[in-house]
Amino acid sequence: MKVIREDAQAYQGATSNDHIFDPPLREIFDRIPALVYLRNQLTGGIVWCNKATEEAFGLPAETIYQLGNELFEKILYPDDHYLAALSNQHYQEKEENFAGVIRVRRTDSNSYRWYAGVSTPFRYTEEGKVWLTLCVFIDLSSAVYTQPQLSEALHETLTQRYKNIHDSLTPREKEIIKLIVAGYTTKQIAKQLYLSSYTVEGYRKSIRLKLNVNSTPQLVALAKQIGLE
Repeated sequence: MKVIREDAQAYQGATSNDHIFDPPLREIFDRIPALVYLRNQLTGGIVWCNKATEEAFGLPAETIYQLGNELFEKILYPDDHYLAALSNQHYQEKEENFAGVIRVRRTDSNSYRWYAGVSTPFRYTEEGKVWLTLCVFIDLSSAVYTQPQLSEALHETLTQRYKNIHDSLTPREKEIIKLIVAGYTTKQIAKQLYLSSYTVEGYRKSIRLKLNVNSTPQLVALAKQIGLE
């Protein structure tokens, strides 16, 4: 794969990838109380990580790199598996940050912990596509001494997000969403609104993109949360 930056070549085929950073910088990353890693958005795998990431996953860095995209099936809560694919889809269409909350477990444990994090574009291919993203996740399951502020922050963030989603939808899209929530199929929606099935499918695709969902159950759940029932 060709890349813009020559120094990005070091990420390809390396075993530990530690030689990318000078020792002092590596020490700083390993002391950060958060998961910090680089993810290849084209293959889905992690290509570099700090010590906290190894500890959180219960795996050495070399194994994390070798597992590729399969890693997330081993460490993510089953209901959160789709988020890895959603991240890939997001960076195929946009270059803005991708943030969220996930549940993660060590490979030697059945207990999951909550992490909040964000990823941002870090390296691009020669064609301008997002190649590597820098990801940072913080453990919310322990050492949280500001519970009231955390609850309020989540409430305000979700309220604003729901408002933004609601405002981004056209009247026709809102109409179709309400019918989907009511259990109407594409053909039934087309008949109800005097549209072709092809047109309805186009609306459904646009709606899924705006809501950042990839299935009808996810669409219905989010629609109910933003008041479209």
